[in-house]
This record gives sequence, C-alpha cells and structure tokens, in this order.
Amino acid sequence: MIVAGWVMKRMTVLLLMVVVVPAVAQDRKALAGPLRKFDANGDGKLEGRELVLARQAHNRGGRDAEPNPGRWRDMLERFEREFMDRRQKDFDENGDGKLDEGERREARKVREAISEGMGRIRDEVTAKYDRNDDGELNDEERRESKKETERLRRELEDRVLAERKKDGGPGR
Repeated sequence: MIVAGWVMKRMTVLLLMVVVVPAVAQDRKALAGPLRKFDANGDGKLEGRELVLARQAHNRGGRDAEPNPGRWRDMLERFEREFMDRRQKDFDENGDGKLDEGERREARKVREAISEGMGRIRDEVTAKYDRNDDGELNDEERRESKKETERLRRELEDRVLAERKKDGGPGR
C-alpha cells in the first residue's frame, strides 16, 4: 500500500513534468512575442514606461490606443484653426486686418510650439483621468477631463505667446 502510494506520487510528478511544464514553457514563448514590441531598449525585460504601455495595451484588449494618429492630427488641426480664429489679431503687427507672409510665419511657429505642448497635455490628462488604465480616455473620462484640458490649453497658449512677445515676436 505504501509502495503503491509512492509510485502514484512519482507517476503524477512525472506526468506533470512531461505534459504541464512544456505547456507552460510554450505559453511563455507565445506570450514573449507580443510583449517584445514594448521592449523599447531591447534588453529582454519590460521596465518603467515599457511595462506601463504593455499593461495598458492588455487592458485595451490589444487594440491600439486612441486617439489614433489620424484622429489626433484632426484634433490638433481643429485646435490650430480655433487658435488662429481667436488670436489672429496678436499676429497682425501692422494692423491691416490680415496676415502677411512674415506674420503667418510667426503664427506658424507659435502653433507648432503649442502643438508640441498639446502632446504633453494629452499625456498628463490621460494619466490623471484614465481610471481603467487602458492608456486612453473613454467618453466618460473625456467629459470629466474636458475643463482641465481646456484650462491647460489656454495656459499653454498664453505662455507660448508671452514667450514670443518677450523674444520680440508678435505684440511687441
């Protein structure tokens, strides 16, 4: 009886080693492929930002984060149009009601600086309001973050314009 119990335990361990361990190793290999795309520095480990991005992709079910590049570009273009509608007078240095080439060039520089800042604002707001940690804002999270996003955008515009004025740009 004792020998039979010992044999059964050994057979169970042997069966686990033959069947289960290779299956787990195979699962790890299958998992390693999709995770490699997050290993930005190629060291074979996910650390820091790499781990955050992998976790967020998992939480999204593997789909790409929103806004996708096309949608983000559309949003930036809308922000730029609205900015120019609100702030055109800040660039019209000769007061003729329209922008000449030099004034347009200056406005373009300011818009580019604001666009760069909007990427940082997007990351900051997403980190704060993304409750389900999927790396994007759903409709509810976006509604909750809207006031803060608008406030940060206005502050960024004012800061960039103030820096330009200080450097001899528009509104000298």
